[in-house]
Amino acid sequence: MSLGKSSLGPVEPIPEWPIRCTAKQASFADNFAGNKKVFQDNSRRLFTDSATINLEACTVSAIGCKAEKLNSTQELEVFLAESEVSSIDSHGSIPASKLFFLSQPTSRARFSISETAMKTLLVYIGVFSPFTNIISCFGFEKGPNQDGRGGFYDRTSTTGLVLETAYTLKHVEHKAGSAIPFSIRQMGIYQNFNLATKTSSNILIQSSQNVQREVLRLVQEGTMATFPDHWKNVHEIHLSSLSNNWIDYIKFLESKMSDIEDAVRFAKRDTPDRVTFETLQRLSKYRDIMIRIAHTLDANIAALNKLLALARKRQKKCESKEPAEEDESFSESIQTCIVEQEMLKHHVGLVESSSQELGALVRNTITLTDGNVMLTLTQKTIQEARTMRTITFIALIYLPASFTSTFLSMGFVHVESLDGIMRLNVSKDMLFYVAITVPLMVVTISAWWLWEYMSKRRKRISREEGDEEKAKDL
Repeated sequence: MSLGKSSLGPVEPIPEWPIRCTAKQASFADNFAGNKKVFQDNSRRLFTDSATINLEACTVSAIGCKAEKLNSTQELEVFLAESEVSSIDSHGSIPASKLFFLSQPTSRARFSISETAMKTLLVYIGVFSPFTNIISCFGFEKGPNQDGRGGFYDRTSTTGLVLETAYTLKHVEHKAGSAIPFSIRQMGIYQNFNLATKTSSNILIQSSQNVQREVLRLVQEGTMATFPDHWKNVHEIHLSSLSNNWIDYIKFLESKMSDIEDAVRFAKRDTPDRVTFETLQRLSKYRDIMIRIAHTLDANIAALNKLLALARKRQKKCESKEPAEEDESFSESIQTCIVEQEMLKHHVGLVESSSQELGALVRNTITLTDGNVMLTLTQKTIQEARTMRTITFIALIYLPASFTSTFLSMGFVHVESLDGIMRLNVSKDMLFYVAITVPLMVVTISAWWLWEYMSKRRKRISREEGDEEKAKDL
């Protein structure tokens, strides 16, 4: 089948999404208008303006798994239309499930799908409106990522046959070429499962590399043929590798903390550069990351607890339709994952607590180092002051003699000795010397006094203006 050469003719108008829930029990709880506004407000940062899309679609049934890469809205419409009849052969209808892998070029970029193509997919599956709150956690971001965003939503149809689930999970990926080789990412999971036909439609947003490798392994082993049998399968694929890389990330931060602790423990007076203000900045950065990890793990634990409660609720409703062993096994898998996440949170909490004590130690070390530096400078200043006092004392001894010899050598005063009598002759040019020297001295002293006065006046004016601005702010 060549999707690129398919011709559908004129494209029909795309139905609006989200669609209002018609169930009576949801008439008050359904926030249709709010979810629709959220979708409209975020569509520009969520979806690309290009007509070319990058969507991976996979059809899974008992006879195998078929994957396709869709590059346009037209190819998506062809896939959806043909998937309705692709599971029908000479033996009749074979239930088939569908997986759609929605991705971003980077964690801060828009999805590689247009708004038109996305609405086409959502309308076809019949996705409930709360899914808006899940997809809006992704998309283009200018500021820092908001790890606190997420949610968990589920709904059962009025017939009890269609189960919808949507939530987000946080995971860790390796980040090459960075000082911190790990990064916290998030993935979104949506499932629409039909108990009557044993089929599901799944939208997997920004799936982790571990999830992608697990799906590829199941396809290669042929295990994906059993994927449509139970609604739990798509969730188990994500839970199986959720805790991967978390422990490596925490150990990396712990090693960095250990390096800082060693630098502090072995810091000496003659090596003050081992612990500096930059050390405190790095420690603060690592501590912020650990606080972020703790909040992220809290979000995962909350989502997993909701999933566990949902699994138990659905197990009670479907006791006559589903094998109890599979439900119990799924509940145990969720509980194991919750324990893993709680242990990781406890571990990072211990490291974060030690970072507080280490931060106090770093501050004390910097204070002591600064004190030692100030002591050294003070001692050096005292030594220089002693040297200057000696130089000044010597200058005072020679200054009168130097002044007298210089003044007498100017020729204004002549000393003569006749018949044992010393005579002092003062030249008339002495008046000229005095007439020039005294005014220059007065001008110099006046200029210095004026400079000091203007400097103090400028400082006073600047201080008064600052006080006025503070008064206005208050």
